[in-house]
Amino acid sequence: MSRLFLGLLLVISFVYAEIEWEDYDDAFTLAKQQNKAVMIMFSAPSCKVCRYMKSTVYTDPFVDSYLEEFFIAVEIDYHDNPD
Repeated sequence: MSRLFLGLLLVISFVYAEIEWEDYDDAFTLAKQQNKAVMIMFSAPSCKVCRYMKSTVYTDPFVDSYLEEFFIAVEIDYHDNPD
């Protein structure tokens, strides 16, 4: 029973600890309004490091809360947006 409870807590923390990625066009306006910096992550589906960051680093509750407090996060897929 305790393993089930622990597993449920882990799933809940991963579901709620997710960065809110903003649209590039809106990010700078939001950053100015909220007095935050803009963090841009360039990514691609084939990028192993990008997938690691999304699945491991950005799902960490500490990282998530830190980024939410100080940054407006933007993700740009460089295959979709080569410019």
